[in-house]
Amino acid sequence: MTPFTMASADQFRAPPPPALDSADYAAAVNEVQELGSATSATRTADQTAIAYFWIDNAGTATPPGHWLIIAGEVAQLQGLDTLDASRLLALTSLAVADAGIAAWDTKYEYEFWRPIDAIRNADQDGNDGTTLDALWTPLIATPNHPSYVSGHSTFSGAGAEILDQFFDLDFNFCSPDELDSDIVRCWNSFDAAAAEAGRSRIYGGIHYSFDDVSGQAIGNAVARNVFGNYLTQVPEPGTLALGLFGVVALGGIARRRK
Repeated sequence: MTPFTMASADQFRAPPPPALDSADYAAAVNEVQELGSATSATRTADQTAIAYFWIDNAGTATPPGHWLIIAGEVAQLQGLDTLDASRLLALTSLAVADAGIAAWDTKYEYEFWRPIDAIRNADQDGNDGTTLDALWTPLIATPNHPSYVSGHSTFSGAGAEILDQFFDLDFNFCSPDELDSDIVRCWNSFDAAAAEAGRSRIYGGIHYSFDDVSGQAIGNAVARNVFGNYLTQVPEPGTLALGLFGVVALGGIARRRK
């Protein structure tokens, strides 16, 4: 698929995931094995709620659409006029669209196995730090595409970075669950919301922490490229006219003084 704003799909490709026999890999597997199990005794009620709040399954706006909803809610909260709100939503749309292209480029470059496969086949990874559990099941259903990087994290990194760049400040905001408006989550920054979205996939048992970290980095990079190079603000006609009038007036004064 041709990107909207990137030179190529691999412009922001992530570096390789940790080696299967590394300590970083073992730590990440052990974390998701414990926190993401359907029967986890250590995952908190709030962590379970986070996993379901950000699940964004079929029938919802999906992960990129979730950030468009948030952008729209924030635009309304901040009282943006039609022009500014349209620009914010257009920037967010470009960023999450190319974030998806970048994420899937990385996914199919490395084709890294999901936690359910890693845990059920831990005897094949050559790592003494992991433990096989042939019956392990994640809290939420595993998607049918590679694990590294997390699409949720990439979309969230992109959406949050656009909001960061657009407003250039942090503030408290809340957003209701798309399917149950009685469920509301609140954050003190856009980055906090993105971080929660990324962690939700670990609590759900379908991603590793390194999927999240690298996905957020890709999303941030895509969004910075979008914001810095596309749909940049131009002076309003009134401001531009005043500026031109000032230049003409100064020129006239200068000529009269000669």
